[in-house]
Amino acid sequence: MNIQTPPPANGKGAGRRKSNRTPKGRQIDPSALADVQSLLTDRPRRRDLLIEHLHLLQDHYGHLSAAHLTALAFEMKMALAEVYEVATFYAHFDVVKDGAPPPAVTVRVCDSLSCAMAGADKLLAGLPGKLGKDVRVVRAPCMGACDHAPVVAVGHMQTFHATPDNVAAAVKAKPHPHAWHAETGFDAYEASIARDKHTGAYSHGDTPTMADLCLVPQVFNAARFKVDMTRYPTIQRIYATCMKHPAFDAAQPSKQPDAEA
Repeated sequence: MNIQTPPPANGKGAGRRKSNRTPKGRQIDPSALADVQSLLTDRPRRRDLLIEHLHLLQDHYGHLSAAHLTALAFEMKMALAEVYEVATFYAHFDVVKDGAPPPAVTVRVCDSLSCAMAGADKLLAGLPGKLGKDVRVVRAPCMGACDHAPVVAVGHMQTFHATPDNVAAAVKAKPHPHAWHAETGFDAYEASIARDKHTGAYSHGDTPTMADLCLVPQVFNAARFKVDMTRYPTIQRIYATCMKHPAFDAAQPSKQPDAEA
C-alpha cells in the first residue's frame, strides 16, 4: 500500500507553495504602454483588430519591439504568445525581440522555386553590397508572383523580374510600407463604372453581381479607416443601393451574432 504522508501542520496555510510576487513573462514597460495607447487612441481593443493594431505600430516605428508587443498584448487582454504568433507569421512585420531596430528599408528576396531558378540566390548574394549598410536584405517565402520571377519586395512593394539595378531604383524611390492604398483602388473603380454604359443601379446592370459583393466590404472598411468617400459618388450610390437589399443588410458586420456592442 502506498501511504501518502501529509505535510506537517505548522500553522495556517502550512504546506502551501508561496505564490510568485511578480507575474510570469515579460513585464509591462510603462513608456511602451503609453506609446501603444497613444497610437490606438479610441480604437476598439477587439481581438479581430490585432493585425490592424500591429500595422499601426509597424508603420509608426518601422518595427515591432518586444516592449511594444508586450504592451499591446496587455492592452488588448490577449496572451503574449498569441500576439507574437501573429506578428511573426507575416513578412510585413519586423519583430525585434532585443537589440537595435532594423534599417529603415528592408528588401525581401523571394526564395520560391520559380524565383530560385530565375536567379534569386544571386540577388541575395549581390544586393547587400550594392544597396549598402542602410538597407537590410533578407530571404522571404513565396510572394505569389511566380510568373514575374525573380520577385523582390522593397518595403512591401514588389519589383518584378528583379535585377540589382531595378531593385536599387525601387529603394531610391522610397516606397510606402503598404503595398496598396484604398484610394488607389477606389480611384480606378470610380473612373471605370462612372463611364461604363452598363453601370446601372449596381456595378453592372440592375441586379447585384460579384462586383458588388466585393465592393461592399471595401466601402465598409473604408469608413472604419475614415477614407473620404465623397470623391466617389458612383461608388457611394451603388453602396447605398446595395444596403437597401435585404441580403446585404443582413450581412452587415454590426448585425452578426458575435458583433460587439
